[in-house]
Amino acid sequence: MYITNARTSSIGEGEDSDVEESEKRDEEALDLLNEPLSKKSIVMLCCGFSCFQQAWAVKNTLTTPLFKSLYGLRTEYVGYVWIAGPVSGLVVQPLLGRLSDVKGGRRRPLLVFGVSFMIFDAWLT
Repeated sequence: MYITNARTSSIGEGEDSDVEESEKRDEEALDLLNEPLSKKSIVMLCCGFSCFQQAWAVKNTLTTPLFKSLYGLRTEYVGYVWIAGPVSGLVVQPLLGRLSDVKGGRRRPLLVFGVSFMIFDAWLT
């Protein structure tokens, strides 16, 4: 008599068992996603997003005058500064993703480099 489970199984039986267990986990995860959120959960989500939106609005409100006064940027060029971030993200993110997939197959080295650079940059400022 063989004791079979996902870890120890006879040849050929383990693959079916693994697939069945994986499908069962997937179904359980989908069931959790389909459950309606409680009112408390919805309020908590809204509070978190509200704080994020308020911080974003304050940043946007204060940065334009900062560009004009601190850096001497003329009013007609402020829009170019605001569009630089999204445009660079539109170009750089796919390039880095493709580069990481081709070179190493993983994005972890680029993430480690990026986080290290951000920490260093934050330390400088």
